Amino acid sequence: MALITTVDQLKTYLNVVGTFDPDSVLPFVNDAQQKYLGRHLGAVLLSELEGFVTNNLVPDWEGIPLQVVSVYIRVLLPYVENPLAAFAFFQAAPALDIKITDSGFAVVSTANLAPASAERVKNFRASMEQTGFDRLESMIRFLEANKEHYPSWVNSEGYSWSSSGFITHADMFDQFVPIAQSRLRFQQLRPTMDNVELLQIEPVISSALAEKIRAESRSGVFTAPVKAILPLLRRAVAYLTAGKDIDPKHTGTGEIYLAQVKKILDANPSDYPEYAESACYDPTRTSYGNFTNTEDLSVYVFGS
Repeated sequence: MALITTVDQLKTYLNVVGTFDPDSVLPFVNDAQQKYLGRHLGAVLLSELEGFVTNNLVPDWEGIPLQVVSVYIRVLLPYVENPLAAFAFFQAAPALDIKITDSGFAVVSTANLAPASAERVKNFRASMEQTGFDRLESMIRFLEANKEHYPSWVNSEGYSWSSSGFITHADMFDQFVPIAQSRLRFQQLRPTMDNVELLQIEPVISSALAEKIRAESRSGVFTAPVKAILPLLRRAVAYLTAGKDIDPKHTGTGEIYLAQVKKILDANPSDYPEYAESACYDPTRTSYGNFTNTEDLSVYVFGS
């Protein structure tokens, strides 16, 4: 069921003028909920929000009184509806001024309003898509900052996906390589980031240590050894990703940061038992140049 059902809701989040009919966007709201919000909210929380909006059903979250749950839901809804409105318009825009008649397709035109050009529609859609992803970033940041209030989200596939990497936010990536804090650009880069972690980071620090770091990141509680290397690892991931998808010149910087991580691990193996007990650790290593991929992706060599 759609979370946005009235023109008043749409006007809260977007500049809607005249006698706009919300029914023309309603089917796209449903589509947008599943396509853009489902992955990030998780199926359970999205269903609970729908039940609350349509039937005032308050979900039963263990350990949280229903009255408090109701407050938490109401606080969350604007963060969800905000990107949803933009995504719904993004989906609906090409069809908003098209009508089906007995004679075929026609466009709406009045004495005061004329159909927008294809270029204007294209630009509007691009703006709505970017706006939707920017607002989605705000929603995710809100949930992460208040995750103790939303157990359905913490236990969902949405939370697992959102927190599965060393870099979890667009603005975090933007601290290292500029992407205009764009969630859309961040999601476009996400497959490359995942590959960088799997194929370039884990063979250097060990899969076990990588999983430990991700687990601490999800909990928000970091041990001192992880704190010592995580900033460097995030920079390595950002620059190595950018080297593949943005500009090759960033690759060398990423390799330098990864070499610095390796140096810390080798100098303090007792602080990183997951690494020390893995095949990645070589106590005889003395060189800490940049990393170079060999043809075997499981082998990494130091030096130029």
